[in-house]
Amino acid sequence: MTKRGVVLVFSLLVVVVLSIILGAFFLKSINENNLVRRFVSSTQAFWVAESGVAQAMRNLPNSPTNGSLGNYRYETNTTYRTTISSSVYYNINSTGIVNLSTGGNVTRTLNVVVRTPAIDPSKFQYSLQAANGLCFGGLGGCKCPKGETCPPTLPPIGDPDRFVFSDDADPPDHTCGSHDCYARYSSSTNSQDLFGYQLSEVRNIATYYNNTVPDPMSGVTWIDVPTGGTLQVTGGGSGSGVLIVNGNAHFAGNYEYRGIIYVLGTLTIPGGGNFESYGSIIVAEDAGVDYINGSPELHWNQTEISNALGTLNAAAGNLVSMESWKEQ
Repeated sequence: MTKRGVVLVFSLLVVVVLSIILGAFFLKSINENNLVRRFVSSTQAFWVAESGVAQAMRNLPNSPTNGSLGNYRYETNTTYRTTISSSVYYNINSTGIVNLSTGGNVTRTLNVVVRTPAIDPSKFQYSLQAANGLCFGGLGGCKCPKGETCPPTLPPIGDPDRFVFSDDADPPDHTCGSHDCYARYSSSTNSQDLFGYQLSEVRNIATYYNNTVPDPMSGVTWIDVPTGGTLQVTGGGSGSGVLIVNGNAHFAGNYEYRGIIYVLGTLTIPGGGNFESYGSIIVAEDAGVDYINGSPELHWNQTEISNALGTLNAAAGNLVSMESWKEQ
């Protein structure tokens, strides 16, 4: 063989070896790119699944909750787990799905257990209840409600049925199931037992106002009243949901409210208007109802109470606590 032949054969061998090496590097690069893409897609699927968990927690107790984030999607399913004391536990399964450009998809599934307060509309049993005094009849003529233990100076001839009754009958039958539509308690009411949340938590999720009444009022509303002052809810207007008045409140005029009113001071409802409430009014802590007079109509309405608590629960979605977390 000539020198030229040897060089040619050697060159061909070198080309073959280099081709094999380059091919191996090329295949390795492709595999690594595929692994990186799959890792990225898997990470995306994980966070999409986390988004599904967050959405499901916002929509408790409804199920399922499916949605998309750009080209990605999640599928969730919420199931009731158990009730312990005043808390309800739910299982949430959330699957994040990312489609691959090469076909198929990558999925990640998370399982979490979350806890939410047990909100019970049946705990709101009265059109009006107070932690202390209940006075019907107006200034200078306050009468003790029927069935109450009254001081000697207060005649036990008041007629709350004139103002307070149920909406379960048409015309109203002046009773709420098997009990009166009003009640006075000698001890403070328990806001957490009623609402499922501490008042400080309700304030954090409420729309806040300082001694101002929005019109219309809706959702969860918190109004702070200056010490010694009184919130004036007068004239026309309407409201709904849960209203917390941190101080004294005065309802008059032709105002209408549907839901739950929770007063942390003294409540007065004078004559000179047709104030109407549909749901429940609670005068909490050590305050009381100073007087109710005129022609207000305080209706106990279970539907409006349930609607108000549903509004509270929806607003409090960020207060739902996660008890356990794992990937399936």
